[in-house]
Amino acid sequence: MSRSSRTDDAGFDRVVRYVADAVDFEPDYYNDDYLGRRVTARMRRRDTDTYDAYLDLLRDDEEEEAALLDALTVNVTHFFRNAEMWEALRPVLRELTDEHRRVKVWSAPCADGREPYSLAMLAHDDPEIDERRLEITATDIDGAALD
Repeated sequence: MSRSSRTDDAGFDRVVRYVADAVDFEPDYYNDDYLGRRVTARMRRRDTDTYDAYLDLLRDDEEEEAALLDALTVNVTHFFRNAEMWEALRPVLRELTDEHRRVKVWSAPCADGREPYSLAMLAHDDPEIDERRLEITATDIDGAALD
């Protein structure tokens, strides 16, 4: 059931808003078709026919909240994923650390941590980056990924 074929857009919007408010997930970064597929897949697994019934289930069942959050989040991670970004970041880190500035970097969301480790490796392997001036913080909303 894709977004365009759904007849209960208001119900879908209520589910998405609940997810944004209660589950600490930002749905605006995802398109409606993706969200619709993930929500309706969870609805089918729980044998729920309407968005409002599913919303009631979400409100009453923390395990379903966690299952939906897991279905919505994309735990894609690779060392040095998006090579262009790393090459664009390199001169910035060189300049900031060369100015003897403390550089705080926040990797969010980082899934299992390969992005912050990539940053640490980049700083360690580049003699023009003063890695002692970097402070790296990594976070994610997926408890299983963090474990």
